[in-house]
Amino acid sequence: VWGIKDPPPSPQGLKYEWVCTYLQAGVSVPCRGPDSQPIAWPSTEALTVAAGTLPASAIPYTFTLIVTKGSRAPGTFSVPVTVVNQVIPAVGLAVSAITGGYQMEDGSLYVNQDAKVTFAGFSDTPNTNLAWSVDGGVDATVPAVAPLGYTAPTFVLQLSPGVFQRGARYTVKLTGSLPVSNSGQGFTTGGLLINSPPSGGVFRACVLDLQSAGSACQTEGLPISDTFRMEAVDWSDVDVPITFQFGYLLEGEGAAASGGSSNGTNATANATAGAAQNVSEATWFSPSTTSYLDMEFPSGKITCYAVVSDSMGASTAQLSALITVGDTTSGGRRLLQSANANFAKARNKMKDNLKAFRANKVNQAAGSMALEGRKKLTPAEAMALRAELMGQIATGTQRTVGTASYACETFGAGSLVTAAAADMGTTEVVGAGDVMGKLLTAKKSFMSSTCTQQAAKMMSNALVAQIYGQALSQVEGEQFLNNLISGMNNVMYQAAFGKVAGESKVTVVAPASDLSVQRLTVATLLGQLLYQNSPQETGLAPQASFQVPTNLTSVFGTSSVDINVHTHSYGAAPAAFGANIVSPLYGLTLSYADTGTAAKVANLTEPFIINIPVDLSGLTTTGKLLFTQQVTCVYWGGSSYISDGCNVTSASNTMVTCACNHLTTFAINQDPNVQACGDSRKQSARGEACDDRNLVDGDGCSSTCTVEANWECYGREGSSSTCVNAIAGSNPRTGEDGARATFKMSGFASETEVLENLGSFGQAVAEQLTIKTGMQVDAEENVFVLTVCYGSSACTVINGDAFVESTRRSAAAALTGLPAPAGRRLTASDVDVSTHIVPPSGLSPSTLVETLAADGFLSGVATSLSATSGIPLTMSYSSAPELKATPPARPDVMLGAVSAEVQPLPPSVEDEELPFVPAASTTVPGLSTEVIVVIAVSIAVVCVCGGFVLYVLPVWYRMRRERRHVKVLPSDPGLTFTTFDSVKEGTPGGGR
Repeated sequence: VWGIKDPPPSPQGLKYEWVCTYLQAGVSVPCRGPDSQPIAWPSTEALTVAAGTLPASAIPYTFTLIVTKGSRAPGTFSVPVTVVNQVIPAVGLAVSAITGGYQMEDGSLYVNQDAKVTFAGFSDTPNTNLAWSVDGGVDATVPAVAPLGYTAPTFVLQLSPGVFQRGARYTVKLTGSLPVSNSGQGFTTGGLLINSPPSGGVFRACVLDLQSAGSACQTEGLPISDTFRMEAVDWSDVDVPITFQFGYLLEGEGAAASGGSSNGTNATANATAGAAQNVSEATWFSPSTTSYLDMEFPSGKITCYAVVSDSMGASTAQLSALITVGDTTSGGRRLLQSANANFAKARNKMKDNLKAFRANKVNQAAGSMALEGRKKLTPAEAMALRAELMGQIATGTQRTVGTASYACETFGAGSLVTAAAADMGTTEVVGAGDVMGKLLTAKKSFMSSTCTQQAAKMMSNALVAQIYGQALSQVEGEQFLNNLISGMNNVMYQAAFGKVAGESKVTVVAPASDLSVQRLTVATLLGQLLYQNSPQETGLAPQASFQVPTNLTSVFGTSSVDINVHTHSYGAAPAAFGANIVSPLYGLTLSYADTGTAAKVANLTEPFIINIPVDLSGLTTTGKLLFTQQVTCVYWGGSSYISDGCNVTSASNTMVTCACNHLTTFAINQDPNVQACGDSRKQSARGEACDDRNLVDGDGCSSTCTVEANWECYGREGSSSTCVNAIAGSNPRTGEDGARATFKMSGFASETEVLENLGSFGQAVAEQLTIKTGMQVDAEENVFVLTVCYGSSACTVINGDAFVESTRRSAAAALTGLPAPAGRRLTASDVDVSTHIVPPSGLSPSTLVETLAADGFLSGVATSLSATSGIPLTMSYSSAPELKATPPARPDVMLGAVSAEVQPLPPSVEDEELPFVPAASTTVPGLSTEVIVVIAVSIAVVCVCGGFVLYVLPVWYRMRRERRHVKVLPSDPGLTFTTFDSVKEGTPGGGR
């Protein structure tokens, strides 16, 4: 048989004699050395001729071996050898590792079609150029065949069914040459024989109770109650024992993809249906030497799968068979029991399996019951069922010998139970973490991509469930997060089994998690920038990154160590008390390749630089404003988030950069208790002269909380500041549509108290509007103070931003100046605060007016402001809330007419020529009744007093109306117009 070497023969008294000759002038003469003397050869079984022993010659030397034994006739064998004047390196190869095969006694390899073999090449001469090749049409320059390339000392050969044929032989060749002109090539070879998987059998799935000897296979059954047998029979192989692995996929649970092969009673006819399913979504059970698996299924069309493998792991393609499960079969059988009774029967059966320590049976039943429960039970009943099933799965992990295959089976069952993340309960979430934690002690071995995907899917479902409100207690959250991180680290370590340093990484993606692992040497890792995707469910496009230090000697001692580099991200992690996490969790774990033990990376002199994306959508407007001042880099410490060893080096509202002297799982936290400029709490100890709840320059309090030139800021220590300016002006937003109201407040003792609490007043109004309307109203963006009047004499004109003190008695002239002494006591206890409120997007001005006038609004504002200021206050309206709408557009031309509406005019200078020519006739629409009356009276007075009174009377009337604007335009189109000021109380500087 090829590949099996006979045992070496025992000594038989043979004698060996070596003779070397060459032709000289047609005569055979003994070989001579460089000294021209005949060479004496040893009498040994093997002869080694060192370089330089024979001179180079174009004529070959003939080496003859003469073997004798006693008086018998000698045996001979001759071989020609040509010696050239070249340096030829001696090369050799050795097998470093094999996955899916073994090395036979003669040195050749017996491997599966998907095996991976790692070769080590070497040479006796320095600077030898090595090159690997494979015969049989295999291209070793393709990365899929040789992941590490074909010119390095280490050669990784990745076999695959599409490249290597079953039962075929291949030769791996290593060639060596030197970078000199007179170099020859040395080479060595190794053999490969490709193992063939089991063959000759069939696969079918039938209702067990209806199957008898010689009867047809029944492929229709009832949900949960009928037992189906998936059976693979008549398979054979020389490499025994043969193992069988079974799985299934419910129609609709997997996306469309190419399916596997079909073989068997009900497989061939349903091959197309099987191909419509994505096999990677199937639930698989542990391999066994038993050729069948009995289990119950949920309702629907189900594709059953089987894979048959020999003792070396050579496997058939995935075999498929289709069955149909429903409450009624085509043969007339129907489900007589209610759904609850059917589930009760299944529950009892599961409990029996637990008592009998048949954990695999628990896994098989759990998935089917969870899928059926989603269809037949109420949401509450289905949630209770899934919680019970997850508990049974967790209990089963303690009643069996943990193996990698059992862990994979359990992950598959867990992913089915947790599939409906939106409907999961807290018990299921905690149970998923418990299952992951209990499987940490399972025996470690290679874990397939399907297995790692099921593990990630189970934990991702549990993470997503927390988005839908399944909040965990502090203890539950701590335990879940610890199980998640340590469990998935363990899974990814097993996914790296058999990997060689430098191979491409393994990646696993689920909605709320993204993980990858790659094997590298420490030397290769140093200085690298590693990237990690954000979880899909977060919607964050930016990647996190880890800049690795250039020196990790304190951790590994040497840079030649092989390590597993595992990066991960998790979204929707459970909230920890005292933390306000605004990012997914991002982590980097370095573990030893041989044991999987995580390296203790701590107290580094050169830190890791970590860039972490953040999501501030859950923060308030103030929280977003102050984020960059209140941000901290934290890591999960097992029971809480800790910031030790990490510092923020830069921050924006999309990305935060941390410098950390250790490794673990990191996140970004906003601590609202950190005092910050803009938090509406003036802190003199931090150098703040003011704090007006924003970081905007030009409003009196700068972005660094200093008082700007020509401004005065008021506010108590620890409270918000109100800033006013001696320069008249108004906030442009006070002209927008909204609501006007004057609040009468009683309880303040001085102007200082009033000014110090204006900011808190705005916040109180905004807070009550937010509560009453359900819309977010912001004090800075929506609530503006116009005037503050003390009693009936003095008023402080604020107009949103500007400050002007004036009196009603002096309304004929605009007065500007600084505020009155801050300590001046009020002559009256009532303070009238005139406000303009702009509705936020989505809230109409009319609804805003109704809310202001609603019962309980004023009392709510008073209660809030009293609590903030520490002053007992009462509140009412001096002027009831009214709608403030934008007036109609003014006509382009007004000649000899009076405008009855207040109209904003563009900036102008004296003697400015207005660019229009009056029309022959112009009408002015929309004049109010008041104006018509005024015009009529004016005409009568003109008849008595002349044209002078006609001009004076309307002007006098308009000034008395305070908030009206008058403009009389002469009818002579040749005139230029000069602007003039008219005093209007509440509008410093008048109108033009």
